[in-house]
Amino acid sequence: MTKAVFDAARTIKGAPLTQADVDLMNAALGVAPVGDVDQHLIEALKRDEGLRLRAYKDTVGVWTVGYGHAHVAPETVWTKEKAEQVLIEDVTRHNAELRAKIPWITSLDQVRQNVLYNMGFNLGIDGLLGFKNTLEAVRTGRYQQASAGMLASLWAKQVKVRAVRLAQEMATGRVG
Repeated sequence: MTKAVFDAARTIKGAPLTQADVDLMNAALGVAPVGDVDQHLIEALKRDEGLRLRAYKDTVGVWTVGYGHAHVAPETVWTKEKAEQVLIEDVTRHNAELRAKIPWITSLDQVRQNVLYNMGFNLGIDGLLGFKNTLEAVRTGRYQQASAGMLASLWAKQVKVRAVRLAQEMATGRVG
């Protein structure tokens, strides 16, 4: 719905929206401003996802661009600024969806929240929710067990270094 509102505003204005326009509309819509997205998470996702300004097929054949923004047209080309803007929008949306599905995430420290947000961004929310035993271990504070569950997964075999770092962050509560 938010995209439709912004599209309508651009049409009514008859010109591109300024950052002030976007900030005002985000506030009216209740969308978190950029400053409300944890910058450690943004930097981790930039490192983990990598930046591609031309659309490419990801490992499962989905056209993707920017920092892992999926389901785009094959001819899509972005600027770095566009990729960073969309990353923040995607993270804001993904984090809100994950909080709605597992509200206890907000009781975790920021490092462990970011681990789950990062995994959810990479796997999709439904993919992360498939880690039932790991999530239960996180929910109940058994972080070493959660870390071991993360490393024992097919996901860990696929993303390798990312999984090792995130599992270490889950186990210790410290950014790796």
